[in-house]
Amino acid sequence: MPLPCQRGAVQAKWLIGVVAVVAVVGIAAYLTLVQLQRGNTTTLSTVTLGPHDLGDLERQALEDAVRQAAGEHLEQRVTVSTEAASVGASRQALGLSIDVDATVDAVWSRGRQGIFRGLSDQLAARRGDPIEVHFEAEIDEGTLADWTRQASENLSRQPRPAGIGFIHAEEPDGVDVHAVEPVPGREISQEGLTRRIRTALEETYGPVELEDPGERIQPEVTMDDLEAALPQARLAVSAPVILQNPSAGPDLEVSPAELVHILAVVVDPDAEAGNRLVVSGDVDAFREHLAGRLEALEASPVPATFEVVNDQVNVSGGLPGFEVDVQASLGRLVEAALTEAPRAGELAGQTTPPDFTREQAEALGIQERVSSFTTEYSCCPPRVTNIQRAADIVNGTIIPPGERLSLNQAIGPRTRARGFVSNGYIEDGELRTAVGGGVSQIATTFFNAAWFAGIRIPDYKPHSLYIDRYPMGREATLDWNVIDVVVENDSPHGILIQTSYTNTSVTFEFWSTRWAEVQTQTSEPTNFRSGSSRDGFDVSFSRTITYPDGTSRTEEHFHRYQPES
Repeated sequence: MPLPCQRGAVQAKWLIGVVAVVAVVGIAAYLTLVQLQRGNTTTLSTVTLGPHDLGDLERQALEDAVRQAAGEHLEQRVTVSTEAASVGASRQALGLSIDVDATVDAVWSRGRQGIFRGLSDQLAARRGDPIEVHFEAEIDEGTLADWTRQASENLSRQPRPAGIGFIHAEEPDGVDVHAVEPVPGREISQEGLTRRIRTALEETYGPVELEDPGERIQPEVTMDDLEAALPQARLAVSAPVILQNPSAGPDLEVSPAELVHILAVVVDPDAEAGNRLVVSGDVDAFREHLAGRLEALEASPVPATFEVVNDQVNVSGGLPGFEVDVQASLGRLVEAALTEAPRAGELAGQTTPPDFTREQAEALGIQERVSSFTTEYSCCPPRVTNIQRAADIVNGTIIPPGERLSLNQAIGPRTRARGFVSNGYIEDGELRTAVGGGVSQIATTFFNAAWFAGIRIPDYKPHSLYIDRYPMGREATLDWNVIDVVVENDSPHGILIQTSYTNTSVTFEFWSTRWAEVQTQTSEPTNFRSGSSRDGFDVSFSRTITYPDGTSRTEEHFHRYQPES
């Protein structure tokens, strides 16, 4: 076994031998490279710059060729395309720049740089192998980002959902249904587009076509939704729709030409796939296109009234009022439009009954004249104006069964604003003047009509002086808030008061259902007291009322007239 010192000597000899071999090989390689380069003033014969052949060029020619190649390369376009659009720009516009001098140096150095690299390039050139050199280039990231941001915005497209529109056709009142088919959209990521273009700028030569970047987006409303909704849309505008008025007003008929403006096919985001398109109504369009007609459908309630024609009592009015509920009515319009037949619904709204309905009027049993009384006067003094005005106010008054009527309250205050004028009247045996004077003749006429109708008269007061145009005792006067005539309808039927007048008379008629017979008696005047203008006296009068069941009652009355001195 060799000793350690012997082993070290052997290893040293071995290392000296390896170094010597390497040195010999290096010297040989260097001598070979020098021999190959001796007298060589051009580029290697097989050197290329992208698609450009730059072999066997002297330095100046190389510079010219690289400069021209760089210009061409920078002008080459990069185009980004989708199925719907495309955008593009030159490489230079995308932020690429080329260092021509550095690129020339890179080409020129091939075969001249380093022993082994240079020798390898020289040998490759002699074998005819291509030696590839690339442009010394940089990309301005800001310029590239600006362009890709705008490009992604221009090329991105929202998907177009399926839809249906209503349009007018050429013929009068004609309509048509227009179907819009769905179109997919595309979402292009700026980050992804930037990455693809950067790769193209760094690794490719010549024009670049980048197709279908980004993600294809399907519309939410699809062809299935469109095909399901088309029949309903066509049905909706196929014929008029009628909304029937629940009140006394006219119905509302909406033509197909009007439906086109009111109806629309909208997307229901909560519906299942295949049923996302539904026919709906636009409440604002409903109001706009039918405004005048909707107003015509609305009415205030009309209370029932009685009208006497040729001794026949007729009930008129009693109509409910109606206020249209536009939103609910639109819903019913849409519902009716989506039915084959009948294409009708009920107009929605608030129905307001009148204060006095036809049923209530008819239940009063007002069928015939049960009493009438007429008083006369001379034509045309101011008091006649007051009499006729008061008669007009009381005309048509109804006294329900069991109710009382105050004549003072029925006529109301006698003022000039209400059509009354000044005239004389009697108070405490003296003639005075006041607005509304003379209406006491209304009191007497009203009193006697009630007297012969057989109803109770709980409050009345005859004149203090006798007036010979009135029945003795069986008459009444009237003074606002002082003297009144009050009657009570103790019959089971309602009473309608009808008044009429001429230039010389006024008449009160009570219309009801006859329920009592009245017989009246008036005594001869007694206990006369002389007066310079008219005498005073006493008088008794009575009435006997016989009811349908055969019972009767008699009322005794007495009044003392004062003499006028």
